[in-house]
Amino acid sequence: MTNLDSRFKVVPGIVNASNTQTSQAGTGTSTVTGSKVLIPAKPPAGLTFRFKCAGTKTGANATALLHLKIGGTQAASITFDDVTAVEWLAEITVRFTDASHQKIMGYVLNDTGDPAIEYAAGTVDCKGGAEMILQIESGNANDTVTCEMVTVESWVM
Repeated sequence: MTNLDSRFKVVPGIVNASNTQTSQAGTGTSTVTGSKVLIPAKPPAGLTFRFKCAGTKTGANATALLHLKIGGTQAASITFDDVTAVEWLAEITVRFTDASHQKIMGYVLNDTGDPAIEYAAGTVDCKGGAEMILQIESGNANDTVTCEMVTVESWVM
């Protein structure tokens, strides 16, 4: 009998998810509920995490940002929309090349503006393990950024 891993090589598994709303009203950041992932000590090369999330932005005063933090260090940041209230969705993929190096790619799409993309080569030492989270940021006291849902998948290449 053939299992899915042998037929398709890699099958992602959901490691965290939430439908709980996270809002950041006014200037500052909030950690997205359901985005926390614990990275094991000495993560193997090929360990991959994919974050998918969506929400809204109200106010048209400043940009909104989506941050990926590994072990408390900002590893990637995507800036999006500064002129309108929008609905948005994002995907960020993190792949470990070894225990201390990551390749990170991501994008944010919204319903009124151009897509925002990011590529980063992370150098966060995770030999002792680490926590990885997403944060949303509002850049103006009169704007609110909200994440309505998040799903985090993981697999090893």
